[in-house]
Amino acid sequence: MKVKNLKINAERTNIYKIGRDINKRIFLITVILVSSIFAEYMLTKDRTPGGLYVVGPDLSPDSVFGEYLYYSPDAGTTLVKKDSADYGFIEPEYSSIAADFTTGNLYKVQYENLYHSDDYGATWEMRVSSLGVLKISSGRLAGELFYSRGGILRSCDYGESFDSMAIGFIYQYPTIGYLHKELYGFRIDTGELFYSANNGSTNVVVNSIEPDIFVSKTRIRRGHQEGEVYLLSADSLMRSTDHCSTFTRTNPLSLSFDDISPGNNPGELYASRSVWFYDPESGFRGGRVEICFSEDYGRNFSCLRQTASGITFFNLSGINEVEKPENCEIKAYPNPFNSQCRINTGANVDLQIYDLHGKLIESGKPSNTGIYMWSPKDIPSGIYLIKSAGKLGKVTYIR
Repeated sequence: MKVKNLKINAERTNIYKIGRDINKRIFLITVILVSSIFAEYMLTKDRTPGGLYVVGPDLSPDSVFGEYLYYSPDAGTTLVKKDSADYGFIEPEYSSIAADFTTGNLYKVQYENLYHSDDYGATWEMRVSSLGVLKISSGRLAGELFYSRGGILRSCDYGESFDSMAIGFIYQYPTIGYLHKELYGFRIDTGELFYSANNGSTNVVVNSIEPDIFVSKTRIRRGHQEGEVYLLSADSLMRSTDHCSTFTRTNPLSLSFDDISPGNNPGELYASRSVWFYDPESGFRGGRVEICFSEDYGRNFSCLRQTASGITFFNLSGINEVEKPENCEIKAYPNPFNSQCRINTGANVDLQIYDLHGKLIESGKPSNTGIYMWSPKDIPSGIYLIKSAGKLGKVTYIR
């Protein structure tokens, strides 16, 4: 999938095909990898600093094959299971999730029905039946929700009722922009991107992507300034500052993200990908959930991977990586730690420590020997970013 006129060649994602007899449910390959191509519209950020919802596999040691809805209060470090569904090999049981402006309120489309929860996904009430496998998008007001079906529909009462904003308008996947009443979306069969300044009452085609089998993985998400939009197209992440008229690729890597969601501050972007595994002969089943966070407009990501065996951390470095000198290095010991951490960055540098939401936790200068002793107080357990800007350049380290 490419964005027309931008000369960006998005790399294709490898698809592991599943052989299945629909009636007898006979699998034709021994080990089945249910890849993240099924995990669509499966990440949504709420208004709290680290709060997010994500859909993924069972992460318990005695894993059960299915789709699970998790809530995390700390950007993915802790995943709390809230809801579950049988896994659908042809269509996902969760078609879409969206966090409301009101904290703790969440929407889901499951088994083609729309549901609403006001307790972080613990209990649900049906709002619309036989909705279909559609994508929903929450608004910037309490109780505001959008979806497209024969037009653009909008609710202001948590999905109790909907008003038609554009009857007969066939664009799909509407999502809000930065300004009030802004909407973006695209048309699956033609790849056209549209923009509206009045909640979809009138719409303008501003760009287009070439439609292909990966069009269902396309995501459009708002930014934090007028005209700022992120586009996840196949494995390419791009950013626009002119309402989708032009795009710039933010990261040169092939990013196999399922979904993206804007953070609460400028430059912040969250991304996720989930993978299911199942071996019918041995009975082994499981998978992983990965949550990535960027505070520099998608150029670099700090990621964590959750599996049944625990949590691991890694980086996805992009454009900024080529700007770092060969001798950039930050060492921390012990890592992880619970009382005091010895940080070695070298002398004559400034040092800052942030949490994953971009909040500055501590700053200072190492001693003449290049050592900084960090003894944190009154902060929660989790991942923290250590940055050093000076003669060594700039680098991020995750504890």
